[in-house]
Amino acid sequence: MNLKKKLRSFLFPDILRSLSVPLRYALGIGALQKKRSSFSRQGLRRPFFCPQRCTGCKLCVKICPAEAVRVRTVFGQDAKPDVTFYLSEDRCVSCGLCIEACPESALTLKGK
Repeated sequence: MNLKKKLRSFLFPDILRSLSVPLRYALGIGALQKKRSSFSRQGLRRPFFCPQRCTGCKLCVKICPAEAVRVRTVFGQDAKPDVTFYLSEDRCVSCGLCIEACPESALTLKGK
């Protein structure tokens, strides 16, 4: 019984942490759901990239359901890597998962 309790306390926080973004959307408290609908009079809202904040971790690439985001990271002799961000506007579904996954807030929303 003691081993079972230790396993639960060890694994359960990791599982919750990895499911936090999808759970927030399922509960209706995701990034785009807090604000107005992603479909507005201005059209779809797309992520805006701030290169000064990006660290090149590629979490936005991993979480994008439409595979619309590509990040190219080149490590040079500088301390900060050179990051190039590509967004396929044809594939982007404006779900906001990339914005929510970014730990450095390098992605924000903007209207079309």
